[in-house]
Amino acid sequence: MDGQTWAPAIDFDSLIPPEWHLERRPSDEDARRWRGERLAAAQRWADERRARERRIRARAAGEAARADRRARDRRKHPEPPETLAWREQRARGPRAAVPDFHGALGALGLLVAGLALAATVLPPVEPVPVQLSPGVVSCAATARDRVDWEGCDKTGAWLKGAALGSANLARMRLGGANLTFADLSYADLEKTDLSYADLRYARLRGADLAGANLAFAVLVGADLRNADFQGATLTGANMTGARLGRALWTDGKPCAAGSVGYCARPPR
Repeated sequence: MDGQTWAPAIDFDSLIPPEWHLERRPSDEDARRWRGERLAAAQRWADERRARERRIRARAAGEAARADRRARDRRKHPEPPETLAWREQRARGPRAAVPDFHGALGALGLLVAGLALAATVLPPVEPVPVQLSPGVVSCAATARDRVDWEGCDKTGAWLKGAALGSANLARMRLGGANLTFADLSYADLEKTDLSYADLRYARLRGADLAGANLAFAVLVGADLRNADFQGATLTGANMTGARLGRALWTDGKPCAAGSVGYCARPPR
């Protein structure tokens, strides 16, 4: 008990299981039965523990066998050089993957110094003017105020209710387009093809329609006040209810302030 003196465990009652004490009273039938149940339970617990230990050992043995098979497979089929290099770099630790910032900064400094030297030594280069072709990119732009669609082809386009105020629509092809209720106030429509276009109740106040083709266009109820029609083609155009007050007509003369449906001449 003191770690130095040895004695049989049976000499110490506190170390003897209760079942052994019952063995000393064999006349007690209930005690012997209870002892037997306790012994059976202890046996079952020992059996379960041994079975669990066997499963653990079997699992460890299986993992060891799989690792051994993988090792044999690697020996039979060696890994490619790229995989080996990756494994070697990974084994070196995370510092192997850290870039050399000092070297990069040094290279950047040399590059900047070289550019500065070239700027001071080499003669200046004259800029080359680049002229973009009109309409190449802007034709795909969304309909909006001040959009630049000059020269674009939007024949038959559906632009009902579109906001195109002060837009550059000169020399466009808008034949047969639906522009009902569209806002074209002060838009540039010079020499634009609007033949057979539907412009009912469109707002074209102050629009530049000089030289535009409005043949057979429908302008019913449109607001055309202060618009410029000089040189425009209006053959077959329907202007029923259109307001033309102070518009410049095809002959360059102004319409009366209250002109509706046709260009009335102001009184002299």
